[in-house]
Amino acid sequence: MKLIYQCEEKEERRNLEDFLRFYEDFKNIKIEDVVSCPDRTNRTEKSPDYYLSNLDIAVEIKQIVVEKFQQVLRAPDKRVTEISNLINNYLNKSAFGDDFKKRIIIRCPRSFNKIKRSKYESFAQSFVGKLICDRKIFQERNYNFEVEFITGHDSKTKQEERINLFFSVLSISESERPEVDLYAPVDLNAIWALDTIQSELKRMISEASAKFISYKSSKTILLLIDYYLGNKDDYNECLNDDLKIKLLESTIDEVWVQFRATSGICLDHNLLWSKD
Repeated sequence: MKLIYQCEEKEERRNLEDFLRFYEDFKNIKIEDVVSCPDRTNRTEKSPDYYLSNLDIAVEIKQIVVEKFQQVLRAPDKRVTEISNLINNYLNKSAFGDDFKKRIIIRCPRSFNKIKRSKYESFAQSFVGKLICDRKIFQERNYNFEVEFITGHDSKTKQEERINLFFSVLSISESERPEVDLYAPVDLNAIWALDTIQSELKRMISEASAKFISYKSSKTILLLIDYYLGNKDDYNECLNDDLKIKLLESTIDEVWVQFRATSGICLDHNLLWSKD
């Protein structure tokens, strides 16, 4: 990918470039384009954030962060830090070869938040055991796997109580050693309500559509940036019939969601809606 900017650097540039790298693979194309910033040059009119002249695509970028969850996002997640450290300590003690010197970012399910502190150690051991048994995890992005571990014993039946957790690999990069970054959802008590996602979608569709009216291009894209307040299923559930009608009547051709970790790492993209 090669981009030549005809405008000053903006905060959204990182979001645009991460999206376009994904878009290259999604469309199986090589992007070499000149990028302008209509919102900076057309200050008298509402205009989108970016325009790619070769592709003739206008992109409006909007970050979805609800004010009442800002404090939750800023608060450190001690659970993730403690468990990640345990996992990486076990990994570093394991006999991995040079081929497995990778840093992998792994998405945790919401049930991950149910792990009690007394079970961190046993979970970490089971997790590393799974990685050792199935080393393809260190090579395949978007790989899904399951970890089963003992959570306790039933005093009546004398049987072990177990829990199964499903994980997915989001990205893989080179590293000096095998290491894992866990990406867990916020605590269940802090997850924003679906009606909040709907209201944000409704507002941002209206705002983006107004910006595309005065700026004609062959394709218009609304790119939503989500710091994991929601997930793909949440957005699909919230895209109700009323919002679909609103999109069909709008000037927007595609709506994408870019999921990012609070550390700034881009995790995934999801095509939420398309007129095609």
